Amino acid sequence: MATKKEEKKIVLTRPQFINMRIKIEGITPYLPGKLAQSQIDSIEASRRGEGLKIKRAISPTEEREAKVHLIDPSKGFIDGNFGIPSAAFYSATKQAANKAYWPGGIDSKRWGIAVQIQDGLLPLEYEKRVDRVDTVIQLRVPKLDLE
Repeated sequence: MATKKEEKKIVLTRPQFINMRIKIEGITPYLPGKLAQSQIDSIEASRRGEGLKIKRAISPTEEREAKVHLIDPSKGFIDGNFGIPSAAFYSATKQAANKAYWPGGIDSKRWGIAVQIQDGLLPLEYEKRVDRVDTVIQLRVPKLDLE
């Protein structure tokens, strides 16, 4: 005579989410790419159909200061007041974790489910801050004298 097997009840518990602080050390410099307010104003003016306005010259210092994200704008450009937008950080980590780039990676959909980052600016901590300086080298093209 066959005995009825005992039915086992499977209970799935909801995962417990926690907030973590993770230290990530980079090997390349972080170059912020925030649009300067003058560029935003120019885009808005073109959307409104306004004509082009004469632009004023911007110093390299003003350009550098316009591209960084300040956690507290009232404090100004002091150490410890620089941040990176959480959306930009999330996109960078999602791309870095992608299995297409390295064999131990995970698929981007799973990354999107597993990792959630609080909205806002994430503080940047660094040993030293170096301003990027672009050097323009003008190459001379020899003129051919055909006469």
